Amino acid sequence: MHPDCDKTMRHFYAFSLLVPSYQAGLDFYVGVLGFSVMEDHRINAYKRWLVIALETECTTNIILAKATTEAQISAIGQQTGGRVGFFLNRDNFDADYAAMRAAGVLFEQAPREESYGRVAVWQDPFGYRWDLLQRNKALPAPNGSHTLQRTARTVSVRDKRRNNSYNRREEPQQRESKDLNQNKGGNPAINMPRRHLFRCNPAQIE
Repeated sequence: MHPDCDKTMRHFYAFSLLVPSYQAGLDFYVGVLGFSVMEDHRINAYKRWLVIALETECTTNIILAKATTEAQISAIGQQTGGRVGFFLNRDNFDADYAAMRAAGVLFEQAPREESYGRVAVWQDPFGYRWDLLQRNKALPAPNGSHTLQRTARTVSVRDKRRNNSYNRREEPQQRESKDLNQNKGGNPAINMPRRHLFRCNPAQIE
């Protein structure tokens, strides 16, 4: 990754893919797809910090993680529950599609057109499902510039209503406390909490 990326922007740095071995991950993603090794540090005798990426400038990286436990091994190829979980965007869809097919990459379907761009689903040797994608020019979301302001106003109004409701619930108790303080030593029925007044026998009050 370009050294200036961390200095100039906040961005999504990387995600990890569980692979059966580091070499298997390198063989496919570097050897077949043409990714570059960005970092490769040995942490201990069994673990490496192995980062790969398609570009050397600001981009999202992949951390190849060797599965070591039974749970991790069973999750290889299933980190997203079998659905397409990763999206490889390219500027020249046709050229990349042809090159990947020639390299033996398994495509599940022919390319298709969607509202967001051209896409074809492919799998790596470990079972992960990817989209090869050439996105259309991004369009702004409807009223997107007002979404945060509208959300903030909604939260503000909801909180205000909640506070008003809370204050209304508190008022009877506050009045009750005030009455009790003002009537110390007076009629014992008046000193009782208000919720009990209607249970008293009028003869007892007299």
